[in-house]
Amino acid sequence: MRELFGLTAAVVVVIGLASPVMAYCLVPDQPRCASRYGKFEDEFEFSRCRREVETMRSETETAMQCLRDQFDETVQGFNKRARSTD
Repeated sequence: MRELFGLTAAVVVVIGLASPVMAYCLVPDQPRCASRYGKFEDEFEFSRCRREVETMRSETETAMQCLRDQFDETVQGFNKRARSTD
């Protein structure tokens, strides 16, 4: 899954660099195991859920950077347009 996300993220970055209009930030879903009630059944379930949460953290950091980049591009475009009307 991590390799698939890495490939997807790379494609999104390349598309985003090619055309800001086409850029889209992928925000990950919360792992289902993190919102369940009760104790983990065994060490395997705990470890698997921990890996899923760590993957989500990494994917969330990537999405946050993507959103920052989109925001910065938007502000730059606005500022450029605002300066041209003077």
